This record gives sequence, C-alpha cells and structure tokens, in this order.
Amino acid sequence: MQLVRLGHRVLADTPVESIDPRGAKRYWIAGAGAAADCGPGTDFYAVQEGYVAITPLNVDMTQYSGMDNLSQWLENLSD
Repeated sequence: MQLVRLGHRVLADTPVESIDPRGAKRYWIAGAGAAADCGPGTDFYAVQEGYVAITPLNVDMTQYSGMDNLSQWLENLSD
C-alpha cells in the first residue's frame, strides 16, 4: 500500500448518443481520458506498480473566495 496524491486525466471522451427501442435519446458515458499527471507519487503510478493506492479526498469544491463577491451581487439584484 502507498499513500499518494490524486493523479489527473485529460478530458474524457464525448458521451455516446443513442436511441433506445422507444425512440428516446440515451447517452452512454464515454471512456475516461488518458492519464495526464501520472508520475511517481500519484495513484496512477502506484496502481501501475502493483500497489494499493490510498488517497484522502476532499469533496467540498466550494470556492469560498467567491462567496463575498456573489453575495454582494445578489444583494444588488434585489435593490
């Protein structure tokens, strides 16, 4: 096991559009993009070398630095 950082991929392929038997559009998730950041110390590299990669993740993607600006913008809309 190795404690590593998250590697990154290039953009994924475009979803594949298809029509189901009832004529409705459906989309299949396309293949993942190629590894763009996969050097030593990343999860990609650890798995490639036969290790179990352990990467602690942070799910909160809120851009807190933008909260004040947007708050002011919303206040101005109601004036």
